[in-house]
Amino acid sequence: MKVSHLLEYALLRSVVAGINLLPLSVASTMAHGLGVFVGTLPIRLNRTARDNMRIAFPDKSMAWICKTQSDAMGHLVRTAVEMPRVYKMSEQAFNAIVSVEGWAHIEAHPNAMILTAHYGNWEVICRAAGVYGKTMANIYRAANNPLVDAYIVGLRAKANGIQIPKGSKGAKQLIKMAKDPNILIGMLNDQKLNTGIKVPFFGQPAMSAPALAEIARKFNRPVLPVFCTRYASFSNIRFVVEIGEPLTLTHSDNAQDDAQSNTTLFNQVIEEQIKKHPEQWLWAHKRF
Repeated sequence: MKVSHLLEYALLRSVVAGINLLPLSVASTMAHGLGVFVGTLPIRLNRTARDNMRIAFPDKSMAWICKTQSDAMGHLVRTAVEMPRVYKMSEQAFNAIVSVEGWAHIEAHPNAMILTAHYGNWEVICRAAGVYGKTMANIYRAANNPLVDAYIVGLRAKANGIQIPKGSKGAKQLIKMAKDPNILIGMLNDQKLNTGIKVPFFGQPAMSAPALAEIARKFNRPVLPVFCTRYASFSNIRFVVEIGEPLTLTHSDNAQDDAQSNTTLFNQVIEEQIKKHPEQWLWAHKRF
């Protein structure tokens, strides 16, 4: 075990312990303020975010882009600070700040695949599934620090969440989960994948992951769009999880054409959601 990993983990747990001493609304609001400040600094993350936004919103002014980008950084830091509390709070406390709309779609399709994105507080979706008695298997990128990775996996396990690492390591586990008709499979399908396929996103060709489309086709699973939007003020935190109807997927004799068509559809769904609240998406990732 590297000393740097131990120090990083110790720092993380110390910060989390300190944050947990504060009321959630206070900690979240302070994190937002810190993030907005970070969003104004001349660093690469902010430049990447503004570059993405100029591509996505070519008609918007630079003032609008800078304001929305700094708000998005505030939202990202706030989401990171909220994560441990989302999984550790009681169901009563969770239900007091989270509303779930469209759960009937999950009940009608218990084997659904969940299409979502790094939008709103995406961690709330996994916890909501657990509160409602469902197990969700999530595809995720493992943290470089094994101690931090184990901590994150442990948090999500409190919500009946199963974490499947990306890549060959998790491929067999993913196939096993896909064969289980009672497990939801969630995918954050909005980031660039250099080994993926090129489909439109905000009017630009963007390398995108086809795995969701491929698995849905292979195992005949419906795909439900699910997004968690934040509605918050200083004294009040509220999230709304919206579960949409099954998407109409293309099913033909050509698997490659289906992956192209359905991944294009997924990008369209994510794009439309981002347009509603652009300050709630992870713009700092180099998408284009």
